[in-house]
Amino acid sequence: MDVLELWVIFIFLLVFSSPVQVSNSQNPTCNSNDLIALESFLIGLDSGTFNDWGSSNSTSTNPNCCNWLGITCNSSSSLGFLNNPIDSSWVVKLELSGKRLMGKLNQATFTGLDQLTTLNLFINFLSGSLPPSLFQLSNLQVIDLRKNDFSGSIPMNFNLPFLEIFDISDNSF
Repeated sequence: MDVLELWVIFIFLLVFSSPVQVSNSQNPTCNSNDLIALESFLIGLDSGTFNDWGSSNSTSTNPNCCNWLGITCNSSSSLGFLNNPIDSSWVVKLELSGKRLMGKLNQATFTGLDQLTTLNLFINFLSGSLPPSLFQLSNLQVIDLRKNDFSGSIPMNFNLPFLEIFDISDNSF
């Protein structure tokens, strides 16, 4: 190899490896409101029924909920928040089907998850009534709560303009 070929390889590696390093160093973190809402979700669960966000993924050691099991996030820029001074991501999907979750969903569980599009808690052991805040998440497209033990009534006051799938079958409504 001559010197020119070495320079071409060096420049190629420099150009194509830099964006990867930049994107890894700028890994957006979980929006603080989403983190609070997910912590509230955990509080409503019976002790010991879901440890996948505990210990190694606790908020003290890993506050980036976007890395947690069953969570999908989108960056602020992909959601159209171009002037957002904080590089954060919003939870858009909460998918925990078949995790044997037991407990209740409290009111604060969904307060703050403003960008949530998918809620999938299919096949769990969740009970109680559905919090009214769930029906105020205007970006929701999918609500799948089949095969739980939810009861009570569905609020008549709701704001779900994009809802495509709403399945609450096999509950105690």
